Amino acid sequence: MRVKPAIRLLLSACVLLGLVMLPALASADMLSLKDGRFISDREIDRIEGGYTVHYVNGKLFVPDKMVADFFESGDDGAFVPKSDEEKAKVEKGLLPWRGGWIKKSRRDKLMKRELVAQSERLKQQKERRKWRNREIVKTKLFNFEHTLPDDLFAEFRSLFETYYKVFAKEWKIRPSKDFGKVTINIYHDEEYYQQVSGAPSGVVGYYVPAQRDLHFFYDRDRHDFTVDVMFHEGNHMLTHMINERMWYPSWLGEGMAEYYGASDWDARTKTMTIGGIQSARLCVLWNQVEEREKKGKDRAWYGLEELIKNQRIGAIGYSWAWSFCHFLLSSEKYQKGFKKFFKAIGTDRKARKVAYGPFITVPPDEQIRLLLKHLKVKELHTLEKEWHQYIRKELALDLVELDWAGAGWIMSLYGERKKAAEFFEKAVSEGEQSGYVYYSYAKLLFDQNERDRASTFVQKAIEADPFHARAWLLKGLCHIRQGKDKRKEGMRMIDLAMELDPDDSHIWLAKAFEEDEVKDGE
Repeated sequence: MRVKPAIRLLLSACVLLGLVMLPALASADMLSLKDGRFISDREIDRIEGGYTVHYVNGKLFVPDKMVADFFESGDDGAFVPKSDEEKAKVEKGLLPWRGGWIKKSRRDKLMKRELVAQSERLKQQKERRKWRNREIVKTKLFNFEHTLPDDLFAEFRSLFETYYKVFAKEWKIRPSKDFGKVTINIYHDEEYYQQVSGAPSGVVGYYVPAQRDLHFFYDRDRHDFTVDVMFHEGNHMLTHMINERMWYPSWLGEGMAEYYGASDWDARTKTMTIGGIQSARLCVLWNQVEEREKKGKDRAWYGLEELIKNQRIGAIGYSWAWSFCHFLLSSEKYQKGFKKFFKAIGTDRKARKVAYGPFITVPPDEQIRLLLKHLKVKELHTLEKEWHQYIRKELALDLVELDWAGAGWIMSLYGERKKAAEFFEKAVSEGEQSGYVYYSYAKLLFDQNERDRASTFVQKAIEADPFHARAWLLKGLCHIRQGKDKRKEGMRMIDLAMELDPDDSHIWLAKAFEEDEVKDGE
């Protein structure tokens, strides 16, 4: 699901995990970044082209392009204008604030209020990071349990409950009285999510029908991704409400979850637009087609019968399943029939069903029969040809904005590191410059022992986001692997990473491992 820029800025302003120390309000320098983060309680120097932030284990350069405002403790809020226009503003007694200009007295009050709010938010977040201190919120529709800041949780709650209402109305879902309330568990990061929920690596969210539990975590580097996961897993929950005993076929459940996961939410109008493009999935799909066609394979295109009869689908299957659902729900010819088919899978009493553990399911041959019946198509092959033609004409690579970085991340989840690296390489070659993408690519290269290239891209990650703690960790590890004479500098970088995010157990475990390596070598 995609979130409009206004709400994304609000969220990023609220999430300050590890980057903001408790500020000394009377004497704190403060940088306000354009992505909403604040850096405070540090010595900060103005230099040509940006600012230097001082940490115990190093100095970080922050370019002007990242900075919204700077507040210096020693100059009584003075501002040095950089143009005649800015000079004219200052002469009128105005100073910059959040993209506008206001009186100095007003800015001082807002700055102090902001620092107090940041301090309280960070204090709350630190207390809430233990599951025993989690916030429990019971609403009319759901039970929420989370370890997020209040303002970030409020956004997710609003999105999720709006999504429920949209989907329930569209598919006329009325869960039984015995269904009860689903518990939505939201964790502040991936490691804590794995620790508390027991999710294995690579599983970014899941819904448990038997317990009526939904679990996912907040990824601060990729807010939109978090929302995608929330609505993908939420779709499984809502599908379960159609029939509590029904286990929807893999291709249908995952295809529909991806279809609704790519919806657009407009925070201003409080409306949701469904049917967006899953551009990362599309990259995976087209890459497979192109590679198979180059090799001259007869089945370069995924067959419809193959898709339906595949009991468990992976990264490739998800992409094809999404494209098939997108085709049917975008078609005036098939949309109504497909909706009837989707409901029939869970409610048609005449449909043949088989046991699937504690659940029941509709076997593949019966799925095909119901699909052809409700779409009023005689042969599956006819439908397959129309589906493939839709992909060629409506989902072609030159018609949509592609997400090769997202495709790289998808393949890395499934352990396809070589393919993931290929996609990340394509993303950066086509102009992707986010710190997260550079870091993800560097991590893959490092794991494949391509240390020199990993070092190059992790440096790009740091230049794009100087406060990316794990990028500094990776840079430190790259240094250490270059030889004993680089170890001291590498450990300094790891210590800097710990300063930037002292709550990241991944960092301090890496440090402990490196320290043990030194002891073992003595």
